[in-house]
Amino acid sequence: MKTIEKSVPEKGPGPMQSIRKVIAGNVNKKAKYFAVYLKNKTAHYSPRTWKVLLAAFLLLGSAICIYIMFSALTGTGNHFFNF
Repeated sequence: MKTIEKSVPEKGPGPMQSIRKVIAGNVNKKAKYFAVYLKNKTAHYSPRTWKVLLAAFLLLGSAICIYIMFSALTGTGNHFFNF
């Protein structure tokens, strides 16, 4: 059996789509500016420094997650993190 496709007349972008495009463009512009800024600020970091920073970030994040899990399971803790 053949299916008949209905042709839908093409319309220009509606007011909400154009506003979304403007907002998305501004967000992308700010993100590119911030990325270039951070790249310039961290250009002198050596690979060893990056590894140390990565390890510190992972240890800190893991410690926070483990603390939250244990305090949730045991019911103790002073609810320092109010999420």
